[in-house]
Amino acid sequence: MATLDIEVVDLTGIGLPQEDCRKAAVWMAQAFAQAPATPALTIFFGAAPYEANVEMHERFWASHLNRVAMSGRLIGARARGGGAWRGFRAFFEPGRSRLPYVSDFRLENNDDWDRFLELAGEEQYMSRVREWGKKTGRTNEEIGITPGEYYTTSIIVVDPAHQRQGIGHALDEYTQDIVREAHRPLHVRIHEYILPFYIAQGYRVVASPTYSLVGSAPFKVHFLMHDCSRIVSR
Repeated sequence: MATLDIEVVDLTGIGLPQEDCRKAAVWMAQAFAQAPATPALTIFFGAAPYEANVEMHERFWASHLNRVAMSGRLIGARARGGGAWRGFRAFFEPGRSRLPYVSDFRLENNDDWDRFLELAGEEQYMSRVREWGKKTGRTNEEIGITPGEYYTTSIIVVDPAHQRQGIGHALDEYTQDIVREAHRPLHVRIHEYILPFYIAQGYRVVASPTYSLVGSAPFKVHFLMHDCSRIVSR
């Protein structure tokens, strides 16, 4: 952390001003599309690619940050001195990872979420979310992991203009410190392109199933675990 020109902030229960969410959503949508983060893109947007559906993608991410902050754990990285947000890490305490993805979870300001559901089609979106839950649940049973026993990470995303600067590493280390204090393992389901990052962070692959959601093209998902026993200083 000392070598980075950023500060890592716990935004849990606080969230961000909606204008900050909307500014960050622009580069978040670009980052997920460029990866490409196939599982997230398929679950949230189905067959609606970023280039032809920019508003849909940006509205989702603009709403997602505060939905996570008010139902799970949201960690942010920003330029020192209160500068622009450079990255975010979302994760959840045991058994709480589904709440921000269900359509009827409401916050005081729902403009972006309501618009996303209008653009994506609420029933089509929820069909993908339900199918994702069923398929990952079956994999959990097959490999013997119980969601109520571990923390679950959702996203880690860094502004494409500031990637490969150690921001993702700092966000993950901050997360591991929190999970370590709770004496629980940490679980993540990821796409192919970010696997080397997680392996370097000490995660291990426990399964790599291939899924298809509501007729989508098949995509591989890596199930990873980290026991978070290694001591890391912030």
